[in-house]
Amino acid sequence: MRPHTHHPLPCNQLQHLRTGTHLAVRVLRGRLWLTRPGDSIDHFVSAGETLTLAPGPWLLQADTPQGAAYELLLEPGWTRETLQAVQGIWMAAKRRITWRTKSFCMSS
Repeated sequence: MRPHTHHPLPCNQLQHLRTGTHLAVRVLRGRLWLTRPGDSIDHFVSAGETLTLAPGPWLLQADTPQGAAYELLLEPGWTRETLQAVQGIWMAAKRRITWRTKSFCMSS
């Protein structure tokens, strides 16, 4: 697998991720909590560990006070078009999360 991008994740910030096939997450620093809607299993992945992600939506949160950092890994054979599609979905989700967080903070 080859690295895709590096993502820092502050403590208590929740991120949504929708995956296709051939994707894994490797934790670089801290520990991540990962779960999926409808899945009764919570995944805790520590620095140096990798988890292969099933296709579909995922929720990620740093599980340590200092936050976490992770990278997405792509399996060999992915095309540039597939990579660009994943990046587009990631950026759209990131914008929605930022907007929701700001909206919530302003209404509280």
